[in-house]
Amino acid sequence: MLILEGTALNAMRAHAREAYPYECCGLMVGFDDERRVVHRALRLRNVNTESPQVRYDLDPLEVSRAEKSLAPRETILGIYHSHPDHPARPSQFDTDRAVETARLWPGVSYIVIAVKQGEVEAVRSWQLDESRQVFEAEPLEIA
Repeated sequence: MLILEGTALNAMRAHAREAYPYECCGLMVGFDDERRVVHRALRLRNVNTESPQVRYDLDPLEVSRAEKSLAPRETILGIYHSHPDHPARPSQFDTDRAVETARLWPGVSYIVIAVKQGEVEAVRSWQLDESRQVFEAEPLEIA
C-alpha cells in the first residue's frame, strides 16, 4: 500500500492539469519505514520530444539533482505521470520503461493521473509484480 499525503496529491494533480494536453512527470518522495508515505511530489520536466502528448521521459539531470537533495531518511518512493485523455492505467510503453527503471529503484510505485479535457478524472497507483514484468494495481490511501 502507498500512503499519499494530501499536499503531495494536490501538487501532482495541479502539475497534471497545467501540463495538459501533454504528459507531466515527477518523483514521489517520502519515508519507507513501516509504512510507505509520500509527503512531497517533485515536478520534473518531460523531455520527450517525439510525442509528449502520450509519452514521458524524465530529465536525467533533474533526477540526479533530486536524489542528491533528499533529506536524511527520505527516499524516492515512486514516479508519477499523467495520461491526457486516456485512462489511469499504464500503457505498454509505461510497462517497458518501468521494467528498465526497476533496476535502479526496485519496488517503487507508479502513479498514473488521468486528465480528461484539462481536469483530473482519476489517480491510480501501480507496482510491478514479483516477476517485474507486469503491473498490478496498488492500494492507495490519501492521508
